[in-house]
Amino acid sequence: MSAHPAEALQGLRDTFVGSAPSDPVLRGQREHALERFLERGFPGTREEKWRYTNLRALTRRQFITAPDGSLSGEQLASCRLDDLDCHTLVFLNGRLLTEHSDSSLPAGLRISSLEALDSEDENEEDARPAFRELNTAFARDAQLIEVDADTALAKPLYLLFISAREELPVMVHPRIELVAGSNSRFSLVEHHVSLDLDENLVNTVTDINLAAGARLTHTRIQDASNKSFQICRVYVEQARDSHYINHHICLGSALARMDIDVSLREKGAETELNGLMLGKGRQHMDTHTQVDHLAPHTLSREVYRCILDEKSRGVFNGKVVVHKDAQKIEAHQASNNLLLSEHAEIDTKPELEIYADDVKCSHGATVGQLDRNAMFYLLSRGIDRETARGLLVFAFADEVVAKVAESGIRRAMEKRIVGRLPDGDMLREFV
Repeated sequence: MSAHPAEALQGLRDTFVGSAPSDPVLRGQREHALERFLERGFPGTREEKWRYTNLRALTRRQFITAPDGSLSGEQLASCRLDDLDCHTLVFLNGRLLTEHSDSSLPAGLRISSLEALDSEDENEEDARPAFRELNTAFARDAQLIEVDADTALAKPLYLLFISAREELPVMVHPRIELVAGSNSRFSLVEHHVSLDLDENLVNTVTDINLAAGARLTHTRIQDASNKSFQICRVYVEQARDSHYINHHICLGSALARMDIDVSLREKGAETELNGLMLGKGRQHMDTHTQVDHLAPHTLSREVYRCILDEKSRGVFNGKVVVHKDAQKIEAHQASNNLLLSEHAEIDTKPELEIYADDVKCSHGATVGQLDRNAMFYLLSRGIDRETARGLLVFAFADEVVAKVAESGIRRAMEKRIVGRLPDGDMLREFV
């Protein structure tokens, strides 16, 4: 349904009235978040962080909250990753489906409902992004994940978020808070997928707090409908000697925006951010990262790759801030981009902002096309042009995917990527 942006904002207010929680404290918190969002409105291209991403198509739609639904075993099987040995929670249009989720969890892992979605510190409110406020206003079945100190979990926790089509586009606001105890070891997999060719809005917020010595590998796969809107923000707070690894694979949606904010607050904290955006048609994919080195002897590495075909557009903005007295840190960024069409477009902007003098920092960006020598080599070996092209594209993408340590997750991601490439069926015999 098409609407003027002002009508879309009024529609959000009307939707809230019909779906607000009955608890007066929680309702007041959510009303406050909604009012702050409505005052500011949707971000526009005059804002530096949204300069290359126009939300016009999103703001001209009206979204409803999804009714309760169910999922058959066949539908679930078609959505989930193959051959993944894990603990599983399944969500349909934002609601937890207990019948398809694990009822028992290993010792040291607890999952419970999260009611208080944001702190009451008014000094922080001005810094909260608009879509976080929108998530706070409408999130339901928010989950608190707690990992006890000194706990090493052998299997990943797999969160499967399924978006399904309704008569009108629906908005879904998943909310996850993860607290990892000191010296814990944990792997989290988020998988966002569509059951149908929906035009839904999925606006996700994930808050992560790593205690001293905690290690978390966070894999996020976005493979939703090419007509949907996917907005995601990940916030990470790291204590001494903690280690956070993020693998972000973006394949679906008409418009996708991913923000990752990492704060390295104490000595020895390390973060590694790896990302792949694979776009075609008129898809628009935007990734923004910010890493704040707030303490000395901290380390960050970022490797992002973007592959764009037809009239798709990609955006990467990676910012590293080295704060005063954060001496002897290392920060490295690499943005490598492959354009498969003369109509594809990439805007890449790695940034360094340094207020300390004893640091090792680097950043760089490349934009190019397929290597002609490599193409000639494959053709000379009897491989047809389309298959050769697909193999080279896959090899470029796999530089990121190969960083995933868990073989089951890595293989599942490779299958999804191959399925998105031209002549994917032919490529499977090579991959």
